[in-house]
Amino acid sequence: MQQQEAWIIDGARLPVARGGMGGALSLMPAEKFGAHLLKELVVRSGIDPAEIDDVILGNVMGAYLCFARLCLLEAGLPVSIPGYTIDRNCASGLQAIAAGAQAIRCGDASVILTGGADSMTRQPWFVEKPATGFPRGSLEPRVLAGGRVTAPDCYGGDSMGETAENVAERYSISRHQQEDLARESHRRARLAWEQGLFDQEVIPISVPQAKGGPRLFDRDETIRDDKQLERMPSLPTIFRQGGTVTAATSSPVTDGAAAVVMMSSVRAGQLGLKPIVRVVASASAGVEPAYMGLGPISAVRKVLKLAGLSVADLGLVEFNEAFASQALACYQELGLTHDIVNVNGGGMALGHPIGATGARLTVTLMYEMARRGVRYGLATMCVGGGQGTAVVYELVQ
Repeated sequence: MQQQEAWIIDGARLPVARGGMGGALSLMPAEKFGAHLLKELVVRSGIDPAEIDDVILGNVMGAYLCFARLCLLEAGLPVSIPGYTIDRNCASGLQAIAAGAQAIRCGDASVILTGGADSMTRQPWFVEKPATGFPRGSLEPRVLAGGRVTAPDCYGGDSMGETAENVAERYSISRHQQEDLARESHRRARLAWEQGLFDQEVIPISVPQAKGGPRLFDRDETIRDDKQLERMPSLPTIFRQGGTVTAATSSPVTDGAAAVVMMSSVRAGQLGLKPIVRVVASASAGVEPAYMGLGPISAVRKVLKLAGLSVADLGLVEFNEAFASQALACYQELGLTHDIVNVNGGGMALGHPIGATGARLTVTLMYEMARRGVRYGLATMCVGGGQGTAVVYELVQ
């Protein structure tokens, strides 16, 4: 059998919506806006839907039996196409891409849609099933994410924000340093929009409104202006009294979707389609849950070893800024410099719609690699519960 390479021939994302009521995607379920992205991406890429062997999507905040299958059917894709959903918490969208690449390399598939979608706004409420048939007392509904555990209590039971405080304390990262990174993240994201750098990767969507007819949503609504950023020093710390982490130095609650069209090098050649990048290697690693933000350190070292590369070989890096403190700690440990990391802004400006983020990183990265002629790029992120995931891409020229 001819060796298969896993290529990405197209990719796109929706604009990132502010989470909570009033956000652009707040009145639309994730399967609806996820389906819109899949449908538009298939049309834009020019592939025949009958060519698609599988759909793999990350989803964390839903309560779906199979989110990927629901999305592809909602998109009007053929019922013959199967789909499955991945939940590696924050890295679900990136893991979906890794899974697609693995399927292509081993010859199980030739064309796959991979990515992710999540609505943090519309995450379900749940009531735990009682242990007895006729329980006494009231049954209290809770937000689904708030009721889930990412690690047993014996590991500390810290929330994600508390783990960011743990990292800040361990690495002596000040609030001032975190706020400087946040300002730069927003500045770069604003500049990217002004320069038209996101035009290729963003697919607009018509969204319903509480009053009036639908409107076109075509630009990220999480990027802050200078006046908003000036207020950062006055914000309270929200996770620990006397801490350093604030809402401004954390990724905001957001809704969004991102996806790519993956294809074997053989099938792409047969169809005459030009790839953008190939998936070189992927890896995940576990770390102490109380320091989950350090997960990318181990994952990046692992994936670079698999790829036969070093940090010096990387021309661009998309690093999910879940929190400024953990991003700064990882940059320090890995020797990453700001001139190649998140050059068009990061998660503090562009949000972190959990299951979609890894695919968003990939889409942003591959188009910037193409613009700059960068050979190797890396997408990486920490994962709630104490993990890290990383994928190396190579520009196909």
